[in-house]
Amino acid sequence: MSLEKKLFSLIYGCLKENRSKLQLPVRQRAKFENWLKIELFYSIWQKLLHRNHSSEIKIEESYPKKKKLRCDILFAFLRKRHVYLELKTINTSYDCDSDLIPRKTKPIADNVDSVIEAANRLRKFTKKGDQRIVAFVVYPLCEEKLDKWKYHESKINDEIGKFFNKPKDLYVFPNNKRIFMRFYLYRVT
Repeated sequence: MSLEKKLFSLIYGCLKENRSKLQLPVRQRAKFENWLKIELFYSIWQKLLHRNHSSEIKIEESYPKKKKLRCDILFAFLRKRHVYLELKTINTSYDCDSDLIPRKTKPIADNVDSVIEAANRLRKFTKKGDQRIVAFVVYPLCEEKLDKWKYHESKINDEIGKFFNKPKDLYVFPNNKRIFMRFYLYRVT
């Protein structure tokens, strides 16, 4: 199994395992990027690296070509192959017509731009041969508003390239199959 598939499965699994915890931030359209970073830091170590003594993992590590900027998670196998992982959360302003999620005005254009900027940082400030990955989750989404999201998704695809794996949906509210979050993972080339 490729590293990207392992990471996709690991991150989606982390979100799924913690979906009851995610109800509050989804309801409030609040960011949870830092929480996710800590959860993944531990999961990557525990499930991918801990058996290999020459592996390392770092959180908020400086880029090799730009010390003032930091990558969310950096890990290395055998101290050779570096993997840079940037995580993002995109909270939408879509009205899902539900009592679960009150209406709020939160323009998502800045969030979409932050995903594209993360990919550009990875391209610019990492070394040739390093693996570069951007993973993000979009929430709340509902079927009736997916056409709005498709516009932003195509903008990201145009700038970064095609997503590595088909995006995967996660329903965080147990009795509601209308409102969900969608997870993406891109290999940045």
